[in-house]
Amino acid sequence: FSDRLSALTGADVYLKREDQQPVRSYKLRGAYNLLMQLSADEHTTPAAFSSAGNHAQGFALACRSMGIHGRVYVPAKTPKQKRNRIRYHGG
Repeated sequence: FSDRLSALTGADVYLKREDQQPVRSYKLRGAYNLLMQLSADEHTTPAAFSSAGNHAQGFALACRSMGIHGRVYVPAKTPKQKRNRIRYHGG
């Protein structure tokens, strides 16, 4: 709850800290949502994803936690720090 924003707007304003997510982004929920739609047979098929950002990290973490073999493809110019975070989460 934000007292300041609530006072400014005249309505109750609640904030959600996305930076406290494991991949520091809401993109993790999108990756889980996508993978949860797979059938049981599709869970045994490797999944692939192409991204250089937070969605790649979310996809890697979601695959790892759901036991799905996932592979992330990133552009060659993706910064090393970002590639390392994707690997850290299982990509």
